[in-house]
Amino acid sequence: MSQNQKTYGPAAAPIIEELESRRATLVSTDELAAIKGVPPTSVALHSLIQRLIRNGWLIPLARQGMYEFVPVRAGAYGSGDELRELEALARAPNAPPFQVVLASAAFLRGYAPMAPSTGYVLISKEAGVRPRRLQERFRVIRTDPARIFGGEPIASGSRVPVSTASRLFIDAALFWRHAGDLRVRDHWLAAAAHDVDAALTARWARKLGRTSVVRVGFLAERFGPTQLATLLLAHVERAALVSFGPQGKGTWDPRWHVYDSLGIGLSR
Repeated sequence: MSQNQKTYGPAAAPIIEELESRRATLVSTDELAAIKGVPPTSVALHSLIQRLIRNGWLIPLARQGMYEFVPVRAGAYGSGDELRELEALARAPNAPPFQVVLASAAFLRGYAPMAPSTGYVLISKEAGVRPRRLQERFRVIRTDPARIFGGEPIASGSRVPVSTASRLFIDAALFWRHAGDLRVRDHWLAAAAHDVDAALTARWARKLGRTSVVRVGFLAERFGPTQLATLLLAHVERAALVSFGPQGKGTWDPRWHVYDSLGIGLSR
């Protein structure tokens, strides 16, 4: 058969037909082996998979042994959907703790008008599984697993945790260097502010410690929600000393004990 410059022979026909009938998007080596009725370690299966990759039917994903299936209806190219990479990772029995965060999560939840040029993903620094190819498609931030929380899938059936509005303020506080241009008033934090559960975010910030209390509260005061800022202001410790930018540089805010050299939320 040949269509959209994609070909396959008799050996591949059962696989293509089965995956087309399932309307499959992700497929594993084990699933392909089951369709063919051969062991996953079969040399013939490996050779067949390589032919399907060359002919545009399968695209290897970051998770070893996982592929995106590109059906006839999709043409000759993959979807380019980064979430499929992460769905493949999440389906693994030993999947590491991870979460879509920052501007990537803001875009997926409708708070940012454009996706970042490179997606942001947190992954546990203790993870034994860290697919090398994941770093080719995403900005991977390794962190303590205790900092990976507050994410929910954006669609039923998905296993990929994506930061909620409440968590986005934690994202920006912990990883502010990766949070985009915090000077602009229409930052995605301002859009997310309307959906924040202030009490929940305040509890998270306090659990993370005094630096997070200050950073989250300061961001909440600049972008909203003001209720979150009010809840946290009472918990600013006298010994707290935080900087957005070079340590000890910028405008000093005595209420929050913050040096702000960025001019957060003060531009345009």
